[in-house]
Amino acid sequence: MFFGSGGIVTGLDVGATSVKVATLMHHAGAAKLVGLAMAEIAASGNRDEATAQAIKAALEKGGAGKNTPIVSAVGGHGVSVKHVRFPEMPRQTLAESIHWEARKHVPFGGSDFVLDFQLLDGANGDDNGELQVLLAAVETKLLDSHIEALGTAGVEPDTVDVTPLVLMNEIDEEGLLDGEAIAVIDLGISAITMSVYRRKGLFFARSIPLVARASEDDADGKKDQARGSTPSGEGWQRTVLREVRRSLAFYNNETGKQGIDRIYLTGARALAHGMAEKLRDELGIATEVLNPLENMGDIGVDIEELKSEGPRFAVALGLARRS
Repeated sequence: MFFGSGGIVTGLDVGATSVKVATLMHHAGAAKLVGLAMAEIAASGNRDEATAQAIKAALEKGGAGKNTPIVSAVGGHGVSVKHVRFPEMPRQTLAESIHWEARKHVPFGGSDFVLDFQLLDGANGDDNGELQVLLAAVETKLLDSHIEALGTAGVEPDTVDVTPLVLMNEIDEEGLLDGEAIAVIDLGISAITMSVYRRKGLFFARSIPLVARASEDDADGKKDQARGSTPSGEGWQRTVLREVRRSLAFYNNETGKQGIDRIYLTGARALAHGMAEKLRDELGIATEVLNPLENMGDIGVDIEELKSEGPRFAVALGLARRS
């Protein structure tokens, strides 16, 4: 379900305040951008109806035909992606027991969840006699809610992925998974998700609610929350920095302090003034904004109006790359 059709594929990213759509035509190992659109979700009125209208508008403008496969994603607290070790065993045995074994690693308590997994070191285990496994789990209620929201807009997704894996797909396409340890911080409106990728793929992902925590930090955040907008002052930056430090501490503890080589920022708030520089200066790690629209080679649609919003399209493009 989470680990991935030739032809045309549309990536549909439904965010907290906007919907992003990217459509790619796949042929002979290459992809051409044939549709790109963004629609804001109206802040007033019925939230479900406003979201459905934004989805319809974005898909109509974004090159999605009637029979175009649509790939979407879920993220946030109801998603868990972890690199874990299991005792060496036959793949069939692992497949039969993985759901019950995964409960030790999935932070959902007694909630039902949908699970997928991928072996990272093949079926024969590593030098320590262990299987390196990437677990991707989604709370059933989150997945059902997402599919219901799409259904309200008349959309039946061909596939539902998880945001950290989608971003891995995008940065791999950008040629950034070259052996370095990479952190991608998706700065959304209501949450940030930090994912760490190593040579073998995704190592871990952590999602943190953003608005509430930033609003606790200072008056700027409280004013932003009262306006229903995203915190943008120093309190918001402190929140991001604090949570990134915590995530890096966990990563270093798990890997024996191997460190991070580079950070990329994506999402609605990636272009917030001074954020990349703040992380670079405070952490001593090279940090830059990832704009996947800047260096796209094969484009069959006018994207000039949206190019400056490129960081917001990282998930939609990563979804559309499933071919």
